[in-house]
Amino acid sequence: MKFVWFILRNVFRNRRRTVLTITSIAVSLFLVTTLLTLLKELENPTQTPDSALRLVTRHKVSLANVLPIAYLKKIARVEGVQAVTGSMWFGGVYKDPSYFFAQFAVDTDQFFEVNSDMKIPGDQKEAFVKDRTGAIAGNSLAQRFGWKIGDKIHLKGTLFQFDPELTLRGIYEGGSDEGGSLFFHWEYFNEGVNNQGFTGTYSIKARSAEEVPPIAERVDALFQNSSVPTK
Repeated sequence: MKFVWFILRNVFRNRRRTVLTITSIAVSLFLVTTLLTLLKELENPTQTPDSALRLVTRHKVSLANVLPIAYLKKIARVEGVQAVTGSMWFGGVYKDPSYFFAQFAVDTDQFFEVNSDMKIPGDQKEAFVKDRTGAIAGNSLAQRFGWKIGDKIHLKGTLFQFDPELTLRGIYEGGSDEGGSLFFHWEYFNEGVNNQGFTGTYSIKARSAEEVPPIAERVDALFQNSSVPTK
């Protein structure tokens, strides 16, 4: 008990330092959880016929490192690539930190071509693509929170000083994430982070499953001598 009293006395001696210490630990744990969840999303997607045609390119060093958005057009020109889309993990808070779910800012130009196993009504897809602050959510995620088309979704940035205010434009079924994610426009995200022009990963769709390994080698060779190599 003597040691417990000693610890408690020192904890409350400098309350500001104690609060900062607890906050820093909480943020660190949140970041670790976020990165582990992202790694699981990338390495263990639900297997579908379409997923056999997809591969993910990230920074060679770590998932925490970002890639230039300028890589998008270069990857699109690689032999064997049918479509490519950029994706940035956002990791914001919706109402309460315990309401955790995957959130990505994506380049919408070829997003649905890459993720062709996502099933979404045509009018909802069109509404999402046209609305800069629009978002789509998986069916299981929408059911979890009782979301309906047109609902406002406010996220509090944690990794970034940007709080997106989104409108739900579509609800999809299927996909490699089993309908548990939220997607919104990369352009809106980029504006919110002062046009820094980066993304986290690139999802690539190959013309055939046989071309997946060669594409991975070609993409990595393309950037191997750059300041931002890929893996």
